[in-house]
Amino acid sequence: ATTAVLRLWLDGAPLGQRALRLVPGLNTYFFAQAMRAAGLHVVRAQVIAAGDHQPRNNQMEAVTTTAGPPRVLLLAPSGSTVPTLAATLARAGARLTVLPASQAPRAATGLNGYDATVLANVPASALAPASIEALRGAVRDRGMGLLVAGGAGSYAMGGYGGSGLESLLPVDSLAEAHAGHGGVGL
Repeated sequence: ATTAVLRLWLDGAPLGQRALRLVPGLNTYFFAQAMRAAGLHVVRAQVIAAGDHQPRNNQMEAVTTTAGPPRVLLLAPSGSTVPTLAATLARAGARLTVLPASQAPRAATGLNGYDATVLANVPASALAPASIEALRGAVRDRGMGLLVAGGAGSYAMGGYGGSGLESLLPVDSLAEAHAGHGGVGL
């Protein structure tokens, strides 16, 4: 084993350095870096070790791309502002658009500017059939994220069973074994 110094640069500006202990074979280290701007970035790493007879192979550059903060569409029942959920998403860095579910885009192209859609306690009946199809297209064809936050107006209680929304979810809204045997289901 030997000690070395790892120096890092981002887009030509030094990020810093760290002392490392290197062992023969593969050495893996993790470094987290928040990107301040969307686009292409060049990351350069250089390892400096005393007694290294091949210093030419001690540096590498790689190019990465970042998309910037996620754009999230938050759909809520009409008259609901969902302040806690909206504040949590905003604190996490999301660029947020909050709309009543009745104003959800009715074509998948209307969702193109979003990385994810959140349904906050939205009953299936609050979304136009065309809006559900738009969500289906954006999620299945483009890979847009979909988060359904439960409540009294979602899943089984929100009429998701057999709807186009249910087919987008990894759960059934009403278990067949309990269908028709009570008011609760997931």
